[in-house]
Amino acid sequence: MQTFGTFIRQERQLNNLTLRKFAELVGVAPSYISNIESSAIVPPSEEVICRMAHVLGMREASLLARAGKLKASTLTWFWAQPIVWETLGCASGMTEADARMFV
Repeated sequence: MQTFGTFIRQERQLNNLTLRKFAELVGVAPSYISNIESSAIVPPSEEVICRMAHVLGMREASLLARAGKLKASTLTWFWAQPIVWETLGCASGMTEADARMFV
């Protein structure tokens, strides 16, 4: 699976942004972006991720999900959807704990 940092690098390059320009637009140091892209550090705060999403023209929730930082309200809503349980029910032998880890 692609890391958050690898995804950010790919999207930055697809948007024709240098590391320095991207960092400037996000409002952080270029070295910080470099550390994120190389996975030397964990994904940044929700605030920084939301700024990254804006610069990259992405939905904030999508980028937050990739970083493993969905808001509690989003997770509550997700697990309340009947289709989630119907879909996961197709996975033979999968427990609720397995499903939560998988998703």
